Amino acid sequence: MFRPIATSALALILGAGAALADLTPADVWANIERSLADSGTLVEIGDRDESADRLVLENVSLSAPPEAEGSFVMTMPRMIFEDAGGGQVRSTIEGDMTMTGRFTDPSGEEGGMDLVLQMPGNQTLSSGSVEDMRHVSTVPELRLTGTTIDLDGQTPLVLTMTGLQGSQAIRLRETGGNEQDFSFTADSTDLTFAAAQPEGVDVPAQNVEARLRIESLDMTGTGFTPGDGTSMDADPSAALRAGMMADVAFTTGAITGSFASDGTNDFGEPEQGSGSFASASSEFNVKLSAEGLEIGGGGTGMSVSAEDPAMGMTMSYDIAEAAIRVAMPLLASDQPQPFALRYVLDQMTLDDSLWAMFDPEGQMPRDPASLNIDVDGKLMLTADLMDADQQMADTPPMMPLSLNVNRIAVAAVGATAEVTGALTFGDDPTMPEGRMTGDFNGVNTLLDTLVAMGVVPQDQVMGARMMMAMFARPVDGDQDRLRTEMEFRQDGSIFANGQQVK
Repeated sequence: MFRPIATSALALILGAGAALADLTPADVWANIERSLADSGTLVEIGDRDESADRLVLENVSLSAPPEAEGSFVMTMPRMIFEDAGGGQVRSTIEGDMTMTGRFTDPSGEEGGMDLVLQMPGNQTLSSGSVEDMRHVSTVPELRLTGTTIDLDGQTPLVLTMTGLQGSQAIRLRETGGNEQDFSFTADSTDLTFAAAQPEGVDVPAQNVEARLRIESLDMTGTGFTPGDGTSMDADPSAALRAGMMADVAFTTGAITGSFASDGTNDFGEPEQGSGSFASASSEFNVKLSAEGLEIGGGGTGMSVSAEDPAMGMTMSYDIAEAAIRVAMPLLASDQPQPFALRYVLDQMTLDDSLWAMFDPEGQMPRDPASLNIDVDGKLMLTADLMDADQQMADTPPMMPLSLNVNRIAVAAVGATAEVTGALTFGDDPTMPEGRMTGDFNGVNTLLDTLVAMGVVPQDQVMGARMMMAMFARPVDGDQDRLRTEMEFRQDGSIFANGQQVK
């Protein structure tokens, strides 16, 4: 869907007009075409005016290949390449660029975008040789305006970035394809959009406006595009096997945002709401190659506040740090492949108004809550996950072989739980073999508090304690410190603290 958009826009914006360059303007454009062709992008030129030290292209169109999912066309009114002296070529883009895209997602819903891109004062200075070139770009301001399209209609948006600077190197391979590395910074980024949901049979009308500001955006990355005709648009699995690779990382300074809604509730009454969010810093990275997909990201110093008109109250919470990392294979193999998941939610605190909803008398400890998940293992992948038929399949084509629970830990309302262990799987994944250990602190005290609050009846707590007694034992005689040691055997039997429970 959006792969052709990302491919074409990245080639243009990061180079601010010249993805490649050499000693003459004509060589620069020849190499641009080579780079775009490697990515599967189609190029059409309305008019070409060339002299020894200057090349002007009119109505340059970049589009996704016919076999791509959906359609995308980007048009640049005028591109100018001219000799800047000292072995450098200066390139600029003049006029408003347009971007139009249409796609159908796997569920059959149609969507798209109609956007206008403006980059007044953009300039790229390129130097080097045909095979190995460096390009330094500046864009005082980038402005993207237009609408996105979905089932609910058109959503206007405005994106503004200031103080853009970039550096990009592209090295052509004699056997085809090209290697890239780049860095990109922006002083600030502002995004605004407004969405209108029309009234339906079972859906009330709703209007939403949102704003986002990002300080100090930095992006770095490396990549390789094969030149054998494969592309992520037409056949992502083939492109990855041919060596397609991307490794991109983003970091930001402070992020702030807000939203406001105005509409009607289920009874036809007017209803308004608003909210805000902020973070001190954030990061995001993605790596895509034949070895698999790895996605990670996180933020620090986060806060969220929202006004709920239905409840007539403002709710807020803070998080000291949140992070996630997912790694998984994409291509089928007859050998085991690794996977991993890590998630951290550290020091989450709730506003007193939220606590008052279920603990008005303050009987429960209100210490910050935390969650830590760290697991990895190996699996067999029997089909390529990026194939279109697999994306619609009910069951993913994978078989687990091993699972390492390095740590799963929860701390909240005065209680903690931590689980570690390792399992292996045979032909039947429902019959693992291995051991798991769990340590639980403060659970009995929490149950007593819930009974005192009237949240849980005493008879239900008795049943819960009887169940815990089957699977856990006190540590050093302390009834508020429990440990469970689970053993899973090859024949399917399960033992808890040495006692067979299955």
